[in-house]
Amino acid sequence: MPLDRRVLNKLKFHLTKLLSEPRGEDWERVIEALDALEGQAADARTAQLQRLLAADAPLLRQGRFPSDVKRLLHEIEQATQRESGAPTRELSREQRLAQVLRGRALLLIGGDPRGQHAERLKESLQLAEVLWPVTREDAPDLYSLEPLIARADVAAVVLLVRFVRHALNDVDDLCARHSKPLARCTAGYNPVQVVAALAEQCGKRLGL
Repeated sequence: MPLDRRVLNKLKFHLTKLLSEPRGEDWERVIEALDALEGQAADARTAQLQRLLAADAPLLRQGRFPSDVKRLLHEIEQATQRESGAPTRELSREQRLAQVLRGRALLLIGGDPRGQHAERLKESLQLAEVLWPVTREDAPDLYSLEPLIARADVAAVVLLVRFVRHALNDVDDLCARHSKPLARCTAGYNPVQVVAALAEQCGKRLGL
């Protein structure tokens, strides 16, 4: 199969972030993109890029920048530009989120865990897992949530505002500590509303 434009865009996004602010999570996403591109065939448009990737991948997998990283980014930019006149189909907000979150986990905080809603959210965003811990209304323990927030596979946190006590509203400090995007969903459990909150509040950080 030809080099996947969506994976190339993901690689470009995280390499660009790393050049300005090196972070372990972005290196992980770079390696995931390199893994996804392995075995994909180049066409005339991407042959040069494939050669650069083959040369630069070993250093990138070690968390190091190759000396030609800016050239690599330029080639990715060229490869991901759509050919003039080619028809384009705009993806829905849910589809774009699914591209970014595919195979990762989402943490929901608030209310009673509901398997049907969690499964619908998991399927619509192609998540590996939806984490939805029980939070006691009489004595919510904010810091017991920190190990879940800190998990490397958790892409974002959603706070179900209507169903949490005041103490859990301070979860944003923990999310900031672990560099996790936080969306406050005021509409309830509905997956459509959760997707909307994620896209509107965390879209830029998630790379939409």
